[in-house]
Amino acid sequence: MGAPWGTGAGWFPDPGDSGGLRWWNGTSWTSAVYQPKQSASPRQPPASVPADSPGLVARHPVWVLTALLAFCAIGIAVTAISLPKAWDHAVGPSRQAGRDYALRWIKAQEAAGRADDLSKSDVELRCSAEAFRVGSKGTDLANGTHLAPGRLMRGEFINACTAEAMQHLG
Repeated sequence: MGAPWGTGAGWFPDPGDSGGLRWWNGTSWTSAVYQPKQSASPRQPPASVPADSPGLVARHPVWVLTALLAFCAIGIAVTAISLPKAWDHAVGPSRQAGRDYALRWIKAQEAAGRADDLSKSDVELRCSAEAFRVGSKGTDLANGTHLAPGRLMRGEFINACTAEAMQHLG
């Protein structure tokens, strides 16, 4: 019989394959063997819960449905509240860049005496060209924020730029 190497005294699986446990005294196996009682039948569920009882959903469908609907309603409410703020946060820098550019460009056109000759299509064309330049190179906004290349939402930039320029042109 092999001994459990490096272990102290204790109960270990019987090396004689009795299916029970045998006592190891730290140096050799003893004749003490423990055989756990074998139950005659498989384990039954407790008497308080019948084996064929329906689950929680089957017993309480109204409560489960109410809880599920409440969970969904909370999710929809959180989304409805946070989505506009998230959208404003995402497009804010692009809109700010468009307004900043429009103000600089209109001041330059006024200084050169060309502001009176500008049409809305001239403004949109100029704002579109600038949106593509800023979108590929990035820009620093008047508020000190840096808009990295690839982070510009061109449509928002063009709309804000055009609106700001047209407001100043009258």
